[in-house]
Amino acid sequence: MNKIAIRVDANEIVATGHIMRCRTIAHSLLQLECFVVFVSADDNIVPYIKDEFEYQILETNWRNMEQEIITLLDFLHEEGINRMLVDSYYATPEYIRMLESNGIRTMYIDDMQKEKYPASVLLNYSPGAPGLGYEEFYEGEAPKLLLGTKYIPIREQFVRQSRKSEGTGITGDSQRYGTDGEILQNIDLVASENAQAFEGAHRTYGYNKGEIKNIFLTTGGADTMGLSEVIVSAILRDKELGFLGSRDKKIHLLAGRFYRVTEKIQQFIEDGYVVLHQNVSNVADIMSSCDVAITPAGTTLYELCAVGVLSVSYVFAENQEPDALFFANEGYIPYAGDFRDDANETLTAILRYLEEVLSMDTSQRLEISGKLKKLIDGQGADRIAEVLTEM
Repeated sequence: MNKIAIRVDANEIVATGHIMRCRTIAHSLLQLECFVVFVSADDNIVPYIKDEFEYQILETNWRNMEQEIITLLDFLHEEGINRMLVDSYYATPEYIRMLESNGIRTMYIDDMQKEKYPASVLLNYSPGAPGLGYEEFYEGEAPKLLLGTKYIPIREQFVRQSRKSEGTGITGDSQRYGTDGEILQNIDLVASENAQAFEGAHRTYGYNKGEIKNIFLTTGGADTMGLSEVIVSAILRDKELGFLGSRDKKIHLLAGRFYRVTEKIQQFIEDGYVVLHQNVSNVADIMSSCDVAITPAGTTLYELCAVGVLSVSYVFAENQEPDALFFANEGYIPYAGDFRDDANETLTAILRYLEEVLSMDTSQRLEISGKLKKLIDGQGADRIAEVLTEM
């Protein structure tokens, strides 16, 4: 049996997308009958993987990975593991070199192409990755390269949702089902008394020109910049969108385990404007019940494409910009801007796109939705898993 370790961390600083994409790849490895163990500096990953995967906690500093090498190698050698997927921006080329020189073949997820990593395999599934000149960057000594959208690790629920719906807001099902096959009930509402918001959480709407009833919003798993408050407030101020004072229009806020509900967001929930979906599993169903989405240019952007939800992207971290620019330049998803540079301009661009969607009729929205869904075939995680087993 192939034994494969996955080195990843999860906390308020590290984006939730890292652990989520690793889980997706791990599920594909299980389909290949591999033994998978997650390895992390601390126990913050446990809630994401318990009851599904084995794990090893190193009790080390996740910001200084080179210091964990001896502890890590002792564990890997003791368990007879010689293949590892590494997903951390704190992994240095020297860290990878020490693993490789001690018999551990590594695949490194390289989102940023800043340094030369002496791994056995490099993975960069950004749409623009094939044009980044990796061969030249490595001066003819590049590792095996997995580049481009064919390697995007999309969760199975998004593949299923893509196949069963014709586009965002339209489905043939009279009821909506989650990843466990049960009728959706696991929405974590901070204001549990907000029954009307709960009922609206999974209704599916057709498109009416001049109408947006459900907006999907995500600001990163922990929302370290407090953008959820900023964006929700801007939507409510926009008179053309008509959310303020409406009881049947909802902003569906997706948040991770480390998200902290502020007083203002709590008030928005209690007033019926925001439905909080915190640490939920049925994300594809929530997305596909919305008319339009606002998202950082990360993993969620690919998932929205898979289910065909019209979206506008923004960035708040350096590694997000290449994807945002690619999707915008290719005419798939407009890019509103970088909140670190000009928050007001970025907000204005987001609202401008929402107003543009407001004016679209059903045929226009479905045309865009279909174009997005063609970008991703849903087999990326399986392709990654196959390479891991063959390293």
